[in-house]
Amino acid sequence: GNALQFDGSNTLTIGDVGDFEYYQKFSLGGWIKYDTAQERVAGILSRRNGEHSNSGYGLYLDKDSKLRFQIVHFLRNKILIDVKTKIKIPISEWTNIYGTYDGSGKASGIGLFINGKKQEVEVLSDNLGGKSTLVGTQLTVGNWMIRAVNKSYLGGFNGAIDEISLYN
Repeated sequence: GNALQFDGSNTLTIGDVGDFEYYQKFSLGGWIKYDTAQERVAGILSRRNGEHSNSGYGLYLDKDSKLRFQIVHFLRNKILIDVKTKIKIPISEWTNIYGTYDGSGKASGIGLFINGKKQEVEVLSDNLGGKSTLVGTQLTVGNWMIRAVNKSYLGGFNGAIDEISLYN
């Protein structure tokens, strides 16, 4: 039915909600379905700044079809937490995905869940260092940022997203 369809270039903005600092707990997720591998690390639910430091956070489907969660202070200087699941999200199948963060400022404080089961993760970066993650933009669905632009390795989601949620 009523799932939102994304083609990699469109996006939906929710508004000024969920601007979390690095020490605040939060969780986000929903249901996704996709039929082909993503061309870039594809934003599912994100609040990121695309202008300067790319700060903020996001839940993504990686090019290798694994669920990925980033909490970022300054991307270019690699001041971020970045983890992804060791298993892939199934293709052509509705899948419930969730990311949780305990406010610790550490990769060990992130939990990734697929269909309600906590997953083992690969830590790509654990270098947030108590730096701010606040960002003056809007919560975005279907892309990594509100303007829906591809930037370096980040881009838009190609597939369907439904029943998203964000909790603090």
